[in-house]
Amino acid sequence: MRLKFGFVAPASKAFGVVLPLVDQVLALPNPIDVWLPEDNAQNYGLVDGRVAEWRGRINNRILGQTVAARRPIPEGGQLRFSSPVQAAAAQLDLTGAAIGERSAITIAVKARIHAEQLGVDNQYFWGSSVAGAMSRIAYRFTNGTRYMRYQTNDNSFSMDVPLPAEWSGSIGVVVVISGLTLTMYLSNGSSNTRALTVPFNMQGLSVGNAVAAQAGNLRGYLGPFGIWTRAVTESERNMLLQWVA
Repeated sequence: MRLKFGFVAPASKAFGVVLPLVDQVLALPNPIDVWLPEDNAQNYGLVDGRVAEWRGRINNRILGQTVAARRPIPEGGQLRFSSPVQAAAAQLDLTGAAIGERSAITIAVKARIHAEQLGVDNQYFWGSSVAGAMSRIAYRFTNGTRYMRYQTNDNSFSMDVPLPAEWSGSIGVVVVISGLTLTMYLSNGSSNTRALTVPFNMQGLSVGNAVAAQAGNLRGYLGPFGIWTRAVTESERNMLLQWVA
């Protein structure tokens, strides 16, 4: 005798199927957008081999650059913002509506700085320096110490997460803000939490820099990159850290 049971699986469940990591990231709720670094027409609008548009895969938000010399180059699964010996670098600026003031936000990014440039201080991964709406993260190197820094409130607020002295230059960063609680997580397992003095607010956004319409200052590579208008859960955060590792 053989027994047979029937059931209806919830629409959100997939039994026996594990989605690829990138598909899980693309499925996270409340995205402003997710920018993937693979070199294809879905992700990039190229002009003479350089990225004039980095296209969001969900809402088609554009990170763009009109100045040819400031356009990054797709290379090795990321965007190259500078050569190993280049001082001035590329950058991209968000077009369309500003992110603005938010009660919650999650921003995830992966970057890799050239080994030759690890001694250069203040290399921005992303951010805005608009007065009254500053929000930015940078690699810092001061007095022989390496660390990631988040700044806001017109530079009067900062929070640091140390990097190892032997750091190779590659790191994933996930910033999670819920109300006035800021936490910055690094893909090497380090993190720090601090209370903000003002709500998150970002008018304008650049990647590879934190000042719009300027030459960038990230001396290396960047991508992937994603922004969500909520504080992700612990399991979602761990997934994002894996995505940017």
